[in-house]
Amino acid sequence: KARGCCAFVGGKGPAPIFRTSAPMASDEVDLDDDDFEVEIEVEDPDAPDYAGEDDEVCAEGELGDTERPEVEGDDPDRPASARVKHTLSLNSYDATPDVFFSGGGIVSALSQGPFLHLLSGVRANTGARGGRYLFEVEVLEKVPIAQHDLRIGFSTGGSSLFIGDSSDSVGFGKDGTYFVAEPGQLTDLQRSGACEPLLETPSVLGVLLNLDQESKAANTISVFLDGFRAGPPQPVPSHLRGKALYPTINFRGLTLAVNFGHGGKQLRTLPFKCQTFAQMAEAHHEIARHDAVRDGMAKLEVVVSIGIPEAGIADFTRCFKEQHTDFAEISDRSFAEWCKKSGKPKLATQDKAAQKSLVTLAVAGHRNCLIAGVGQTLQRSEREQLLNQFPSTYRKVALVAVGEPSQSHKQWVRKTLEAEYEAKKDIFQRRQLLSEASGVALDDADNVPPDCPKFDDTTWALPHDDASAPDVSPDVLSSIFSRFALPTDAEGFDDIRYEWSPNSDAQEKLRRWIVIQKSAFLVEGLEPGEWFRSKLAAWKEERKQLREGHLAFNNKKGKGPSFEADADISGDLAGVGNIHDFDGRGTPLYANFRYEDWVLLSWRYELHLLVHGFATDAADDDIPGIHMDHVMHYFKTYFGVTCEPKDKLGVENIGDAVKLLREPVEFIDKGDGQQILHSSLEKQTPFEVFVKGIEAYRRDRSRRLEAGDESAQLSFPRPTGKKPGKGVPFKAAPAGKGVTSKGSPSNSVPAKAAPVPAKALPGKAAPAKAGLAKAAIAKAAPVGAMRRATGATAAATGSSVHHVPAKAAPRGVAATADLAQNAGLKRALVSNSHEVGLGASPPVKRPRAPDGSPLPAKAKSVIAKMRPTMATS
Repeated sequence: KARGCCAFVGGKGPAPIFRTSAPMASDEVDLDDDDFEVEIEVEDPDAPDYAGEDDEVCAEGELGDTERPEVEGDDPDRPASARVKHTLSLNSYDATPDVFFSGGGIVSALSQGPFLHLLSGVRANTGARGGRYLFEVEVLEKVPIAQHDLRIGFSTGGSSLFIGDSSDSVGFGKDGTYFVAEPGQLTDLQRSGACEPLLETPSVLGVLLNLDQESKAANTISVFLDGFRAGPPQPVPSHLRGKALYPTINFRGLTLAVNFGHGGKQLRTLPFKCQTFAQMAEAHHEIARHDAVRDGMAKLEVVVSIGIPEAGIADFTRCFKEQHTDFAEISDRSFAEWCKKSGKPKLATQDKAAQKSLVTLAVAGHRNCLIAGVGQTLQRSEREQLLNQFPSTYRKVALVAVGEPSQSHKQWVRKTLEAEYEAKKDIFQRRQLLSEASGVALDDADNVPPDCPKFDDTTWALPHDDASAPDVSPDVLSSIFSRFALPTDAEGFDDIRYEWSPNSDAQEKLRRWIVIQKSAFLVEGLEPGEWFRSKLAAWKEERKQLREGHLAFNNKKGKGPSFEADADISGDLAGVGNIHDFDGRGTPLYANFRYEDWVLLSWRYELHLLVHGFATDAADDDIPGIHMDHVMHYFKTYFGVTCEPKDKLGVENIGDAVKLLREPVEFIDKGDGQQILHSSLEKQTPFEVFVKGIEAYRRDRSRRLEAGDESAQLSFPRPTGKKPGKGVPFKAAPAGKGVTSKGSPSNSVPAKAAPVPAKALPGKAAPAKAGLAKAAIAKAAPVGAMRRATGATAAATGSSVHHVPAKAAPRGVAATADLAQNAGLKRALVSNSHEVGLGASPPVKRPRAPDGSPLPAKAKSVIAKMRPTMATS
């Protein structure tokens, strides 16, 4: 006859020691099996069981084919008057929403849609603080297509329903794993193979909780299959001793019969006499708060929690749940948490139709409900649909938590912060002691004690991890926030309670929040309106006139390629009437503009148009303007091209670009972190004002440079063109999406360059079919004419042209480069990237001799060194 007991040994968890008695001399047998130790002590057969005071309880081990020893003894009979008076059962208020209950202790779960894959949980309505008690579970049915799972054990009241989810529960899994955890543990304490598998054969599972301190197996849990022990007793962690432990069951794809032993009934007889949970002593029991609350309620309730996203509504909902434990929460957040604890986190994002089923299940189970989805509860239409799902037997209440939190809520926040700090400090101290005792080194983060919380009367929110999910995802919020509204009596509520600020203040708070969101999110379906389109067309015509005026002035002056002097433009800009004839002698105000000046002019004017075009088309007084984060988006919407501050201005972002422009646009702070693009000029400001502004900016930079301020020097990135492919006819480089050389929209096809009459090189016969390079090489234009045209281009752009001596290459090659420069003169000053300046020359294919052989290396270097003089986008 064998008896046994267990204790934790070393750092690997409990090691078994078994004892037995027999009428023979004392002997001892050691079995060498991976920390497995068996002691056999031979004693007098007449000696009583557990005669020694130092017997230990076996926690783990296998006896092979030998008979497993039993460590439990018989319970004495307990009079009925000492037992609990209420009916002990599974608690429908302490279960996942998909659980169904029927007579005789039958429990099952919904097995359709996403619920087929979720782990269901249910807890009893009574827990035990002491004594030794048994409950039984039998599998009646398995859903064929489900992934079956079963966990049986105990948990504390109000903790997670899922065994193994926290240190507040212990129990056995379907594969025999014992789920156990200690606060601050250094290693995983879950024990695989602690008992035989639970689902391999149809059996009645008996779960025994021994909290009887007089017993040899005190503070242990055991499992039995059809009355036979399935494994040695497993210890209850020290931090759970003295707490009431409630029978808890998790299952998936199963229908179960649960027996708490009413009337002393047991489905299977154990090797010893034992009391069931239904026979629990009055002194040992604790009843769940859910039943205590439910007994005093006259009518079921559905409470709708309403608040602004990321403004404390999640904390308010948590506080309500802690104070009203009988309410089942129905929200996207709680469903996502359920999926995660079931090992199916992706299921929450794949199935969005689960909420309606959850409401139906809650109503069928006569449960109080808490609706806490911000995306739904702030929309009137969604609230009305939700309320229509609940029958008239439910009292419908709206709790509005908007504005300044109440003092009771602030006190709850402070108490919660203090409790969380104490828990973290306790875990930190535990881990330090465990590390010192075991020699296990802690990570650097584990050696840092938790910070003591600091709070005052203004503290009203709990800190949230950056990785935690928002109340509403930004994508969803952007499409629904404009429909947010607080509840009214007409929606069908029996009571509307403003928990924080009163009605009027809450309404104003929500209105201001919506105004902020209108700037924070994009306006859906916004397109350029008539005013903007007309202004954009006028702007293209102005660019054309600027281009022609600039070229005409430079040609009139006959500037050569080395001409660097500025035109004499001085005087008060305010009195300038005609920007194309500054002094009455044909000198334009923009005569001295360089590449950077044209770029600045374009950016200033187009951002000004964007600001006023957006305000006109949005037509919403609540939208103060374009948020900094959305300027790039709206620029592409209105101009059809990408806004590229880095490529065009050499700055990292749009904020730096606006600072570089200096005026008239700027970002102004509208409060609550809103940076809004604003123009200091009126909507109908004439274009000439912008040209004068650029000239004033140019003069200021010139004065600063003369004074030695090198920071006044501007140097923007110059665009480069692509070389045409082999055999492609020569074309002028496209001007992008701005205006072409004839002022037409940029999406028109650029005209081909006129071919040059062919002439054979000395000593070579001209081929019948002249390609691109051959035509360019064959005819050498007069050098003087080319230089005069090139000089005009250089003067217009402020750039210099590198000329190579004639001996560096045949005249035809030099003519090719000069022709490329002149071809650029016919292109637009501005391209699709809003630069007003002279464009870059089109790329020229590397020329070859008529026989197809490459030209000398020096000729190649001529082409490579040609510097573009016109700006393209």
